[in-house]
Amino acid sequence: MLLAVVCLFLVVGFVFHSSNAVEVPLNLFGITFVPTGLGLLLLLFFFAGGLFGFFVSLLPYFGAKKQVLLLNRKVSGYEKEIAKLRTAPLRT
Repeated sequence: MLLAVVCLFLVVGFVFHSSNAVEVPLNLFGITFVPTGLGLLLLLFFFAGGLFGFFVSLLPYFGAKKQVLLLNRKVSGYEKEIAKLRTAPLRT
């Protein structure tokens, strides 16, 4: 299934690149690059934007994971304290 999806994306990307074959010069902050096909540039920047969005969306995940680890440590400390209090003799 994954192979079929990857092949579909490759075919769609190739068709998109073929239909947008006009060469455009890329000027980025005063640096001029070799003229490249418009379709290829659009696909590269789309892919780069997707990767950037994916990694930015992982930041809350790692923050929540860190918080869960801290809370688990607190809970295990509380459980140890409860176990110790259960075995301690009562004072009168």
